[in-house]
Order: sequence, then structure tokens, then C-alpha cells
Amino acid sequence: MFEHILKKYGINQIKKTEKLNITRVNEAYKIKTEKGNFFLKKNLFPLTKKQLNFKFDLMLHLDQKKFPVILPIKTKKGDSFVKLKTRTYEVYPWIDNLKEYNTFKGQAYEKRYNQAVKLLADFHKDTKNFKTKNTAHTEPTALKDITAFYEEDKRKKHTKKTIPPIMKIITTKTELDKKIHAYKDELKQLIKEVAKYIKKRKKEKKRIVHYDFNPTNIVFKDNEKKPYALLDFEFSHYDLIELDIIKAAKFFSETNSGKSININKFKKFINTYKKYNNIKLKKEDAYYMTLFIVLRRLIYTLQYRYFINKKFKFSPEKDFKCTNYIIKNKNKFLKIK
Repeated sequence: MFEHILKKYGINQIKKTEKLNITRVNEAYKIKTEKGNFFLKKNLFPLTKKQLNFKFDLMLHLDQKKFPVILPIKTKKGDSFVKLKTRTYEVYPWIDNLKEYNTFKGQAYEKRYNQAVKLLADFHKDTKNFKTKNTAHTEPTALKDITAFYEEDKRKKHTKKTIPPIMKIITTKTELDKKIHAYKDELKQLIKEVAKYIKKRKKEKKRIVHYDFNPTNIVFKDNEKKPYALLDFEFSHYDLIELDIIKAAKFFSETNSGKSININKFKKFINTYKKYNNIKLKKEDAYYMTLFIVLRRLIYTLQYRYFINKKFKFSPEKDFKCTNYIIKNKNKFLKIK
């Protein structure tokens, strides 16, 4: 299946290929070969050569800073990835006995909590002076991602066509569609309010952010208490580190399958982070930035359902409910800083 790719790495004989159920954005495989075992990543998310090289430059920089990362194996030509048609592939050494942080429960989870959060603080400190000629991925915090609810989206990111405003074409076929349709005017005003705040904050100094710092991207080896590595830098780019902290806090405090947030756990993450990196959030950061993160995914899933892939497996339901949860608890979020 992947023989033609591995030959570029000087690996000629595959004994067994096993697809791994560890990612929803890309595909991952364990490849057993005559030269040992390897981890192969098939990227389904489209990134340009410069964006991929940005990621690898960042990972190499972190490795030189002694920050825990797993570097890709290079091809015989010295490349960090292989491109075939529209897909790109990366090969990494296979490391036995790695466990994602989210697989630890109870006391085992709590024992590793501080070190897990410290990893993000170290990431921000170690990337403070990072420089590269390659282009970073810039889409994760584009305001168009949320204003597409009431404006045309002409970027043609995932389709060759201009996507009309979601609020003008949303149906009433399902109970969820009916709720969003009934709430569309209020949602438009909310998005305008959030976009105005994020636009104002984005004028400030930007730094490297990971932007996907969740428990599944932190791995431990055996029973060690310090993380073995931080994974997945596809969304890394220049932005406000406050946004990175808040998105991570949301990942670490989601409840009810992402439909709500445990505000005490949310505050715990931020307070723990501040022990390792002295940073102060502005009064409205937690409220508006959390809303931005949730609304972006809500609009994204609606665009996919209506225009790009009607079989898209992510439902907008959890983000719609989480949006309402944040609004209802606005005063509690405004106290977080």
C-alpha cells in the first residue's frame, strides 16, 4: 500500500500495515518492515510545501532547545515529507509504550497535570525567538471563518465556489437547523461583537502558538510523569499566545462531549499555566476568545454540511450548545484573568 513512499526512505520491504485509530483529521499507520517499525502519517488536511517546512523548521528549533518532540525521518534526498498528487506523507520512528495524556484517569491523570500544562508554557518560552523563511499556516484565526455566517466566503478554501452566507440558506430540516434558524439574527450580532474584539486584540504583538494543545497531543512513555513529546504542529502559526492558552484551557475542561465547559477546570488550567509563564489575560479575553474558538468550528461545520461534504461526520450541535453555555455564563468567564 505504501511501498512507493517508503522506497524514498530506503525501506524496500513491508511486512505488515496497521491503520491506527488515533486521529480524526489525518490517517495514521504502523508499518512493520525489514528495517523495523515506523509510524506513517497521511495528511488529509491540505498544507503547502512552505507551510509543511514551517512546521518542520519549528520542530527542529524545539528539538535544539531540548523541548520534547519527535522529529520525522528524512528521505534519501533529505526531505521531511513525500508528496503524491494532492496528499503528503510523513514517516517517524515507531516508539513503543507511548500513552496519550487523556488515557490516564484519576490520580494518574492528576500526577501528570502540572507537567502537561507546563509543556505549553515551555513551548511559548522556547519559541520566543523562532525565525524561519517559510510561511506559517494562517487560517485558524481568520475572522472570515466566523463572519462567513452573514457574509459571502470568497476564499475558496475547501471548494472552488464562493460560499453564500450561512444564515441566508440554512434549512429547517432538522431540529438543530430549526434552532439555529430561529437564533440566526442573535447569532449574527454575537459574531459581529466577537469579531470586533478579536480584530482589536490582533493588532498586538504575535508569537508562535501551537493551537492544538489538547490531551491527545501530549504523550507519556511507560509510567513516566514528564511528557515524552508534544505532537501535531499543523496549526502552529503566529498569533496571540493568550488565544493559545484559552483554546488549551477549553480542551482541558470540556464536559458533556464538548457541549459545555467546567469553568473551575478552565480556571485551573490558566492558573497552573501562569505558574510557569507569567502572563496576564485581559478582562474580556476568556469570554470572547472562547466564543471565537467555538463559533469558528460551528460555522466551519455548517459550511461543510451545506456546501462541501454532506456526509461530514462532525456535527455543529455541540458547538451551538457550547456557544449558548458560554453566553449564559458570561459573568463567570469575565472574572477569569
